[in-house]
Amino acid sequence: MDDAKKRLAGELSPTFLSDHFMKIAPQVFLSPAQPVRTALFCGAAGGVGCTSVCLKTAEALSRLTTESVCLVDANFYAPSLHTVFDVDRAPGFSDFLTQSGLARSFATPINNRNLWLLPTGTRVANTESLFASATFRARLAQIATEFRYVLIDSGIGRESAQFAQAASGAILVIDSDKTRRDEAHRAKRLLQAVRLPLLGVVVNRAR
Repeated sequence: MDDAKKRLAGELSPTFLSDHFMKIAPQVFLSPAQPVRTALFCGAAGGVGCTSVCLKTAEALSRLTTESVCLVDANFYAPSLHTVFDVDRAPGFSDFLTQSGLARSFATPINNRNLWLLPTGTRVANTESLFASATFRARLAQIATEFRYVLIDSGIGRESAQFAQAASGAILVIDSDKTRRDEAHRAKRLLQAVRLPLLGVVVNRAR
């Protein structure tokens, strides 16, 4: 098992995996009252397990529905989902944002049911150029037309805000041991500033 897989596996205990994600997925995405189609997963700081939470929620959701589920790796500074699934990093999200074509042509099916991965894509020297593109908003919106559910692993900080326009709400991930109170409040204020509803908070490694 390589470093990325070891890190993601170690961030979540087996009990957490079995008990929590089969609850998070239906509560957020399958609620009859207020169903969510696109959710942004962001960490209050680095190393809190945001990628693991996003990944396991997507896997749980794919087991609970027959509709298509797309897991988007938008964490340009620490991409890892392509490594977890042993697929190429490119083509992927950055290529989809800068080229023409359907999102599915840049994504990879990762099981024989309904789960897809849109990996980070080709390395870009200046990620701000992706966000500044005139077609950025339209390309983001297109993903939701091709997949029923979209889960975006966006990393932390200001980068997360770039994807707010594509999501119905956000899941904030904090670490019970590592996350400081001011970091959690800062992340919450960031979501409020871009008017993205907070769908929930996952406290990772909680005892």
